[in-house]
Amino acid sequence: MVFTNSDPSLIRFFLLFLKKAGTGIENLTLRVHIHENADAQAAELFWIKMTGAKREQFLAPVLKRHNPKTARKNTGESYHGCLRIDVKRSSDLYRKIEGWAAAAMSGG
Repeated sequence: MVFTNSDPSLIRFFLLFLKKAGTGIENLTLRVHIHENADAQAAELFWIKMTGAKREQFLAPVLKRHNPKTARKNTGESYHGCLRIDVKRSSDLYRKIEGWAAAAMSGG
């Protein structure tokens, strides 16, 4: 299972969901996706602090090539890129979610 977002609130929500579903943070690998002209190291530190994950859980950042023709608004110190969260061995979690969804849609 993979979740990617740049919004810290949604990242917190997803991590809380995983915790409630019985998946601890130790079962995650994380990776920052960020533009090459941004500070990837600072972004990674931001996400480490925000998630509470260990540095060892982070894979090398993915750098997006800069396109000078694009007028990006996501720049400056508040830009931390996107965080990709991979849940290891997530087939059991997937089956739980599938069951919850089926129950919710059955009206029962």
